[in-house]
Amino acid sequence: MPKKNQKKKSAIQTPKDKVLKCLEKNCLLPGTSLNESGRTFSIRKKRGEKVRFFHLDKGRKRNQGTGRKCLGISPNERICDLLVVIATKKSSAYIFVELKVGQATDDAFSQLRDTIKSAQQKTQCTSQQVYGLIACRGSSPIPVRKERKRNPGIKIKSRTLQPSISVTELMKIFNP
Repeated sequence: MPKKNQKKKSAIQTPKDKVLKCLEKNCLLPGTSLNESGRTFSIRKKRGEKVRFFHLDKGRKRNQGTGRKCLGISPNERICDLLVVIATKKSSAYIFVELKVGQATDDAFSQLRDTIKSAQQKTQCTSQQVYGLIACRGSSPIPVRKERKRNPGIKIKSRTLQPSISVTELMKIFNP
């Protein structure tokens, strides 16, 4: 019998629950930072904010990474570097991140677009919860306005970021 303050677990798992369970088992990173090939993305969190990092494209040399399997992305589709899941008292968000040095490219947008479309189909997440971010280091990012017009409903932004960003600053990128 469950204790007084424990929630009773549901026997029914939603598609989103199944994907997150697979990602937690295979792709969860310790902490809130990813360093890949000299590119770093890090989030500072405050009390009450939950942030989880999932490295999606590890094992990409053979296009058989576990993130790809969890999200149901075929070997011929592109996949982005990272999924950041944020939960605060007010809201939650799924932010797919592609790290780039210098300017953002069409390639980065394609990686995010393919990953987001597959993830939305597999998890049945609403588009209000899902975002894409091309995180650039170095020079100014190239705007992605033309691509956004060709792909309505996919919220992707391109930003030059500091070495570390807070949850609040990150969310303001998508909801100014």
